[in-house]
Amino acid sequence: MILVIYLKTDQRRQEILAEFLDVYENMVQACINAGELEKAIEIVERSRSKFVS
Repeated sequence: MILVIYLKTDQRRQEILAEFLDVYENMVQACINAGELEKAIEIVERSRSKFVS
């Protein structure tokens, strides 16, 4: 029972992370398109720290 709950929770966590990753990708692309490369790198670094932990 605990394993099933964990698997569902972990699967949902992965789904949520994938959704947020799409948002971050769009933000980075928007910054690149606007010529704001430093801001794009900042967003990448911020997202990396969120997704690694």
